[in-house]
Amino acid sequence: MWNPFRARPAAALLDIKPDGGAGRLVDNDTVRAPGAPSWSELLTRQRTMTNDHPVDRCLLRGLVYCGPCGRPRVPALDDGRRVYRCADAGCRTPLVSAEETEQAVWAKVAELNREAVKGITRHGRRDLLVAVLRSVTTTYGGLVFQWHDR
Repeated sequence: MWNPFRARPAAALLDIKPDGGAGRLVDNDTVRAPGAPSWSELLTRQRTMTNDHPVDRCLLRGLVYCGPCGRPRVPALDDGRRVYRCADAGCRTPLVSAEETEQAVWAKVAELNREAVKGITRHGRRDLLVAVLRSVTTTYGGLVFQWHDR
């Protein structure tokens, strides 16, 4: 498959004439290799693609923090299961299950925002969480929520 980000020689970016003459740009505003999809085709593909990698499905990315050290927890995979791990490699706090943490957080958000969560899609959940939740800190005793001021 053609990769738009792979480095290419300058000649590959031009439409070289068979006689070896000077080439021309393929599009007026874009430089691309012959046979490569146009930027509009790439953008359409990007808009219609769903990234289904397990780590990319983490609803709380950027919202979860490690209680003991205060650093962010980042999405990761541990034996195929989604987890949040501390961003500090030296921190020895255990991994937390992404599934369980997300369910607990969503249950709390739904409890406090009953009207807002009605009819919300899976993809809309992330937007709502970012809007109402400042952070979630994982501690040994559970979750500590910090909310945006309303």
